[in-house]
Amino acid sequence: MSRQSWNEAQKIGMALSILRGERAICPIDGAQLKWINSKHAGGPSFSYMVHCPLCGNSLNTDTIFEKIKDASMKSNPNETHMNVRNTIDSVQKDERSIRVFISHSSEDVWCVKPLVELLKNALRLSSGEIRCTSLDGHRLRTGAETDEQIRKEVHDSSAFVGVISSQSIRSVYVIFELGARWGSEKKNAMFPIIAPGDTPAILGGPLKSINAMCGDNASQVHQFLEDIAECLSIECESPSTYQSYLNSLISAKSPYKQADVNDSNSVKPAFSKYENQILLLVKTTKSDILMLNGEEDRGIQIGGIQISKYEDIATHERYLSAINSLVEKGLIRKENEIIYRLTGAGWDLAESIDPLDA
Repeated sequence: MSRQSWNEAQKIGMALSILRGERAICPIDGAQLKWINSKHAGGPSFSYMVHCPLCGNSLNTDTIFEKIKDASMKSNPNETHMNVRNTIDSVQKDERSIRVFISHSSEDVWCVKPLVELLKNALRLSSGEIRCTSLDGHRLRTGAETDEQIRKEVHDSSAFVGVISSQSIRSVYVIFELGARWGSEKKNAMFPIIAPGDTPAILGGPLKSINAMCGDNASQVHQFLEDIAECLSIECESPSTYQSYLNSLISAKSPYKQADVNDSNSVKPAFSKYENQILLLVKTTKSDILMLNGEEDRGIQIGGIQISKYEDIATHERYLSAINSLVEKGLIRKENEIIYRLTGAGWDLAESIDPLDA
């Protein structure tokens, strides 16, 4: 059953009730709303998130009240009503209510993508309620001040998920985000999960004491979901509803983990001829991948070598597919419309490629 969301009129009504000092009641099911993220212990004071434990809806009152805190309900309630309507409009345009923030390395898209799909389907969360900066539909809004917005969401999100992997522990951003959340008053709403294929042994420092769930263990992932649901005061869907998404996560394989030569059971990940050629050429020339759009040189170029021309459709499409595949695997990232660049994991893999494989 889909969740009914609060409409604008209901949000206005709740905002007005809170301004009057009345109890905050959910207009859908009549439940008393819970106050989250209070900055003052003495009652409503322009710095809260209200959340309904039954229908799961939330309303960020911080920004609204900051803008209208000087409005007087007694002197002109109609004017205040209009102020609330106008500020809600602006808040909806400027800020989405992020309930789950996912701290991760862009090199871990291979496991982060199925994790996000699992959260959406198991907890009935919308795309706008999850921040995951590497996935379309979950990125920061255009024009946002990246560092400031991330800092705010790391602190303010109701639940913080940290994806721990061999790649993310080398990311300055991920370590900063984990440390900032761990040191905040919301550290109990922090949910680390180990990427499939890695173990808790990669956790170090103060984070070593935090119990992290393993992303390739079904029972632990179930507990992970239940813990987040409890934090958000919502209920998980029936496991049968999201089982296929859970299977996708626990079976996800890191595309750049190299086989242990001493392990006869290990299998080296397969890459296409075109993927190998791209990685080898980038390694050899120490250059970026360029998407050229000029009239005379449309195609793909690496280190001054044009590996495909737009006119040769078959070859060009094969190289484009190879680049998109490497992006999906977290080995290449898109810098802009022209430049694609190898990630750290991409360079590690490129260094191991045998020229005969290309």
